[in-house]
This record gives sequence, structure tokens and C-alpha cells, in this order.
Amino acid sequence: MTELGFVGAMLAAHGHGKNFGDPEFHPLFAEAERLDCAIGLHSSAGGVAAGEDRFNQFISMHTVAHPLEQMIHLTGIMFGGIPELFPRLRIAFLEAGIGWFPYWMERLDEEFEKRGDVEAPLLKRKPSEYMRGGQIYYSFEPEERTLPYVINEWLGEDLIMYASDYPHWDAMIGRSAAYVMDRTDLSEGQKRKLLGANARAFFRLK
Repeated sequence: MTELGFVGAMLAAHGHGKNFGDPEFHPLFAEAERLDCAIGLHSSAGGVAAGEDRFNQFISMHTVAHPLEQMIHLTGIMFGGIPELFPRLRIAFLEAGIGWFPYWMERLDEEFEKRGDVEAPLLKRKPSEYMRGGQIYYSFEPEERTLPYVINEWLGEDLIMYASDYPHWDAMIGRSAAYVMDRTDLSEGQKRKLLGANARAFFRLK
């Protein structure tokens, strides 16, 4: 950040088998907050991602690893009180799409309502309020049909970022941004935010 001008850091979403909500990660988040460094969580191979210990087919592991690891770590970060302890920390959950957001937000709220006062005492508000409060960002896939629904009914348009997945084998290389631009179920203002403005805000780019 200070020597090379980096604007963010990535944590492997499998977490090396650990919970990012644990206090052992507090020094990392405190330093990221001090430096105004954005933190992205992105799935990575390593033998501990969701599904790697159960499936011998890559298709099965790849299907579950991305979204489930994002949900697992959002849960740990949320109930570990990270958004409350580090109110200026920015975290993004990347390359899992956005369709899981409504379901998981409702589930976290339900669990918090039943057990939060005992097991998540650091939180001062419902998980949904943190999830929509400006600290946490999410990526979407260009072809996701649920994107307008999530924007209009659940999250708004300011915390969602375009993910090209370049240069991976399953990316829509050379056409993913154009696919978003050609969508008729998004407004021009939404497209500007999704394709650029929100990422600039997350990474503090000028």
C-alpha cells in the first residue's frame, strides 16, 4: 500500500480452514482499516475449499466451492462482529454471483434474532443492516437473471461490482462487459455503477 501503491488485498475464501471472524484476524483487519485497504475474498484451491474433500469431479467441487465459501465466511465475519469492530473496513465477496444474497441475508437475520444476544454479542444491529450498510460489497456474473431482483428488492445498486473472471477458462472473455451493456433489464445508471463506479468507490480509485 505505502511502497507500491496497491489498493487492496485478497484473502483465499477457503480460509485455510479457519474462520475470518476469529480474533486472530483482528490485527489484519485493523491494519487494513488503518491503511484504507480494501479486502476481497475470492475462492482458491488448496485442499480445504468446500466440496474438495467430498467430490472426485471438478464440476461438483467448482459448483459448490465458490458460493458456499462466501456464505461461510460472511457468516464468520458477521457473527464475529467484524463490521462493528472495524467500521471503516471494506470487504468484498467475489466471484460467487449475487443470487445467494437474499437467502443468506434472511437466514443470518433469523439466526441473529434467535441467538445473537448470546452468541454474537458484538453486533449492535441485524446482519442485514451491515450487509446493506456500505462496508460490504459483492460481485455479480454478467448473465445472472436475478441481478435486477437483488438490486431493486434487496440491496440497491451501489454495492455490486462487475466480475469479468478474466483470464479463467470459464470467463466470457472479450464479451462479458458488452453482455452487461446490452442487457435491457438494467438502467444506464445502474450499468455505469456496476461496470465501474462501484469498484472505484470500493478500491478508492480516483
